[in-house]
Amino acid sequence: MIARIWTGATRTQDADANQQYMREVALPGDADVAGNRAVLMLRRSRNDDRTEFTMVTIWDGPENITAFAGPDPERAVFTPAMSNSS
Repeated sequence: MIARIWTGATRTQDADANQQYMREVALPGDADVAGNRAVLMLRRSRNDDRTEFTMVTIWDGPENITAFAGPDPERAVFTPAMSNSS
């Protein structure tokens, strides 16, 4: 098994919305990818008006990460926000 770790930050005023988005949109999509064993989201408030998020995903092997992230496993994978069409 192998872990993929990604860390990013958002303005503290946007942190709750970011966390909700991750729980409702991004994490379920990550968990459904073949070879993914676990997804963990960590949150840490900083003293500079930013909140840091660290995503830890556990995979069967590097080939599963490449299938998910593409040829550069260091690059972040962003899940597009769902939009409400009226």
